[in-house]
Amino acid sequence: MLNKENVKDIYTLSPMQKGMFFHSLKERTTAYFEQMDFTIIGQLKISHLEASFNDVLKKYDVLRTVFLHKGLNQPMQVVLKEREAEVHYRDISHLSGVETSSYVEKFKQEDRERGFDLSKDLLIRLSVLQEGADTYHLIWSFHHILFDGWCLGFIVNDFFQSYSRH
Repeated sequence: MLNKENVKDIYTLSPMQKGMFFHSLKERTTAYFEQMDFTIIGQLKISHLEASFNDVLKKYDVLRTVFLHKGLNQPMQVVLKEREAEVHYRDISHLSGVETSSYVEKFKQEDRERGFDLSKDLLIRLSVLQEGADTYHLIWSFHHILFDGWCLGFIVNDFFQSYSRH
């Protein structure tokens, strides 16, 4: 149940969002599940990553949005005033090279299978797998209903700018 005090705004869905929304509900598909991953070499502070991720959530309303349809004449997107995320962190540095690759691929697949509940989940998440003393695998997962690949660059850029300030 949404807390009405935490609602910032309510909008109708764009035609593209409507298509994704209905397709996601009808088929329980991962077709709109997006995942980006990359390796970072150097020292990372997980607390700073989490703070930076939450800075991005505060900046972009769409990242705090849920999509509702039950009991409504048409689906609506509800922008929440506040939403916080936790960065999922796991140290896998004890694994061998082959085990690491296998673990990362399995993690990504399970993350895709977990998917998103459009009516309540935060529709973007960040996971960090520490592969070595100074090697990290970052996995960004999000639902395409929020934004497209073009916008992702802006979000990632803002994330790393925020990280550099922490």
